Amino acid sequence: MEKRILIGRKEIAGYTGRSWPTIEKLVESKRFPARKIDGVWMSKGDLIDFWLQERIEMVDMATK
Repeated sequence: MEKRILIGRKEIAGYTGRSWPTIEKLVESKRFPARKIDGVWMSKGDLIDFWLQERIEMVDMATK
């Protein structure tokens, strides 16, 4: 399976369905898996999927 590399703020925001200002806040406070490399924001779809899955599991455990 090919790992999708997301390049640029628009692509990362589109993949997550969130606005870019929200993504920036998540990067700063929640260790969201996106980094600015040589002036361009980048991430990987599988890392974002894993990050989201961890958050979902945390909520599930907190409600039990």
